[in-house]
Amino acid sequence: MNENNYKTILFLATPAIGDCLLATCITHSLRKAYPDAKIDVLVPDSRGELVFSKNEDINDVIVMGLKPTLKQYLTFIRKYWRSYDLVVNDRSSDRSAIYAFITGKKRIGVIDSRHSSAKFKKILFSNYIIESDDIEHRLMRNLRILDPLGIKKYPVVIVPEDKQTNLQKEFNIPTKYIVLHSPSSNEIKQWPVSHWAELTKQLLDKGYFLAITGGKTETEKEIVEAIINEQQQNNVINLSGKISFAQLSTLIKNSQGFIGPDCGPAHLASSVNIPIFTIFGPTPVSMWSPWPYKKEQEKSGFIAKIPTTTIDNITVFQSSRECVPCYGKRCTIKKTQYSPCLEDIKPMQVFNAVIDIIPLNPPIPPVTKASQL
Repeated sequence: MNENNYKTILFLATPAIGDCLLATCITHSLRKAYPDAKIDVLVPDSRGELVFSKNEDINDVIVMGLKPTLKQYLTFIRKYWRSYDLVVNDRSSDRSAIYAFITGKKRIGVIDSRHSSAKFKKILFSNYIIESDDIEHRLMRNLRILDPLGIKKYPVVIVPEDKQTNLQKEFNIPTKYIVLHSPSSNEIKQWPVSHWAELTKQLLDKGYFLAITGGKTETEKEIVEAIINEQQQNNVINLSGKISFAQLSTLIKNSQGFIGPDCGPAHLASSVNIPIFTIFGPTPVSMWSPWPYKKEQEKSGFIAKIPTTTIDNITVFQSSRECVPCYGKRCTIKKTQYSPCLEDIKPMQVFNAVIDIIPLNPPIPPVTKASQL
């Protein structure tokens, strides 16, 4: 088949929201190269569906499930056997390689040469790239998957949006506001709630209006409520669990900036040219930082152990401890609620960066609860 004539394309996405967002550069580049093709995405669960269901580059989203039954496997094979001209797989798992083999006439994937199944996967793929041993930024690694196609690559993040709902009108949010996303779905990445509460107070006292967001789980709602309960000002709103993923995207797009942990919403924010402040713990900033807006470069530019670094519209905070990054799921140094590397990052450090990059002009006096009585 002519390599420039793919009519049907399937992209196999990872389950995590942040990973999916960083993979939208693949689907966007494919759409630009093959504007008339039918481009579908196979996701393991509803998280990937959140990212791709309202993506204008995508025709259909197929949800397979993380652990399908034998019956589901057989149904999948019968329905999709070699039904796509091209399959692009950004997952290094054995299961996704088998999915690629089932569905694609031509198959491009990623192989980690350290895995015992590497030789087996080389048989399954028509073309492949080797997972880098270096800490390569995920977005650049994703674009490298497209090398065998020889197409133009776009270093962008494409996000869903809700263009119907006027959130500012519905929730009485002023024109100028900052989105502060305090919870992390991964406990080891959670900045201490007391740090979030202190930073929130500092910003509110300065006169910023904050829209504090979080997910719909009870844990995330409790984190946001604990932060807001510590405040005396009214220039803040709790949106945790009250807006959809697409609405969060629109909220961030219309804001003055975003503050949050190493999480999916931070990558959601990187789709627009606003200041982004991200608090990192055990994960490598060079690999997982939000990507500077439409920046065409091979590396993110962020280096481990530097407490505060700003590159273009992205500011990253991290500890200077020797153990950072550790990639760990649990801290082995100190068995406390919060990782020491996150406790090291102080609220004043973040506050100073925010007021330097997003100055209030003119300053807005904070409205206290007492002043309204």
